[in-house]
Amino acid sequence: MEINSFFLREKVYHLNDFTRSRNAYIGGFNNQSLIELVRKNKAAYVENGILMLEGGVVFTAYGKEFGGIPIYDDLASLYAYYLNALEEYIDNGFSAFFS
Repeated sequence: MEINSFFLREKVYHLNDFTRSRNAYIGGFNNQSLIELVRKNKAAYVENGILMLEGGVVFTAYGKEFGGIPIYDDLASLYAYYLNALEEYIDNGFSAFFS
């Protein structure tokens, strides 16, 4: 499984424009570019030790993609959401969430 993150470079006001012109809004698509962005702009994206950046997470396995565009939110919250689902699966053998 491949897991990559992307981040929003611009605020999204119209979802249709975002899905048609995604390159105008999105940066990244690999984890290293996200790390470099945060490292270079820590004052803008990290507050009290918490990542304050909107973006998304893309999971790819066996030619199928989960997450991605236009699913985006606060990145720290998205990662917590997916991690909670994974922990629930490990503990109970089943997990479900909205996508």
